[in-house]
Amino acid sequence: MVTEGINTATYLPQQTPLIATPDATVVTPLTTLMAELVKQGFDADRAEFLVKSSLGLPPTIDLTGYDPLQAITQNDRNGLAVYAAHIQVQNTVVQTQSLIGGISSANSNIDIADRIISNIADRIQSGSVDLTNPAQLQTIIQSAATQLQAQKAANIAPEVAQIIAEGNQRVSAIASSNLPLSDAAIQIAKVQQVAQGEVARDLLLVAIGTKGIGEAIAENTGTSLDAQVRSATVNNPTIRNSINSDFTAAPFPDSGIELVNNSPNQKIGTDGDDTLGGDSSDDVFSGKNCNDLIFGFNGNDWINGNRGNDLINGGFGDDTAYGGKGIDTVTGSDGVDIIFGNRGGDLLDGSTGSDTLRGGKGNDTIIGGDGDDFLFGEGGDDSSIGGNGVDRFLLSTNSGIDTILDFEVDKDLLVLGSGLTFSQVAIVQDSGATLIRIAQTGEILANLGGVSANSIGSANFGSTLL
Repeated sequence: MVTEGINTATYLPQQTPLIATPDATVVTPLTTLMAELVKQGFDADRAEFLVKSSLGLPPTIDLTGYDPLQAITQNDRNGLAVYAAHIQVQNTVVQTQSLIGGISSANSNIDIADRIISNIADRIQSGSVDLTNPAQLQTIIQSAATQLQAQKAANIAPEVAQIIAEGNQRVSAIASSNLPLSDAAIQIAKVQQVAQGEVARDLLLVAIGTKGIGEAIAENTGTSLDAQVRSATVNNPTIRNSINSDFTAAPFPDSGIELVNNSPNQKIGTDGDDTLGGDSSDDVFSGKNCNDLIFGFNGNDWINGNRGNDLINGGFGDDTAYGGKGIDTVTGSDGVDIIFGNRGGDLLDGSTGSDTLRGGKGNDTIIGGDGDDFLFGEGGDDSSIGGNGVDRFLLSTNSGIDTILDFEVDKDLLVLGSGLTFSQVAIVQDSGATLIRIAQTGEILANLGGVSANSIGSANFGSTLL
């Protein structure tokens, strides 16, 4: 299912932390729920019973060793039911994680996913779980968002639940159809790719304010969702080959599940210094170890530098790029790009287009370039340059001091995260710069270079929504 952190059917990054009880030979979203129930005090057998009964799965299946994709190849219809449950759980976690992660900067993606999984497990204890039901999804989203102090996510939970439910409803409809099992698995993988790819990306944009929730609903439900699913391109998830060109089978460590990667658009590096280049397609790059050069060229690419000090250029198209560990240089180039520095002191440059740039851990330099950009330093003491356009700079507690070098008073905006309001901040002159502080604690959020404190007021603070 997953190799080098990429789902080999959908070409998407594996974003959900998967775990299992010690006796398991497979690691799946369902074993992750079982492990959460064990952590909450249930024994392993009871945890497995609760997961199966709440999701309506056959009681005779051993979830700790059952490979649904292998079962599908053996014409076992139970395999399709379990695979569908895997995808519905993962869709729910990934999409909710994307939403909350764009709002709650104080929590890592793993912490957010763990909280969502915990809330699904709580629901399992109370009886049946229907992840196609918007009301149940709304409860899960609101509970996780409230616990993580992401109030905006809680406020729009009904609308987000509608979006997630529609994707999961498509999965249920396919699983109960009369399609041949292998064909049904392909169709479910297509829904997964859309739900955990474009839809999750849109929910992130809703969270950070570059897209309204109404627009996200219009684009990701009903006939619009169906059109995305029809046009999705995936591998057959029941065919397992390794990443090698000879396509020989290779097991995934500790999962008991063999993996496939026969995507012509997937480029995976080695443990050395690699140079990887794309083409006009939508490519997926994983740099692995050492210092890599990755060029996306045309298409809407997904790029992960992973370890090492990498040089990444997305090229033309709307790209998503992660620097990974190390001191990376990541350039979006043309298009509406989403760029994450992750760990290390990175240089992020959106270049042309209205980009979203997030520094991650480390002291980063973030450049918006041309376009109306959204910049967030996150952890560390970061330096930001918005460049041309109406740029927004997100300020949050416990995220270090962000130095904004070109804040334009009559154009750019400061956005307060962590539930902060304008009444809670103090605007202080500090020599030739202005400090934005928490009035009660004195914590410095930002340093606006060359800006007079007298020129900053409530009008310079904007919403995350355009």
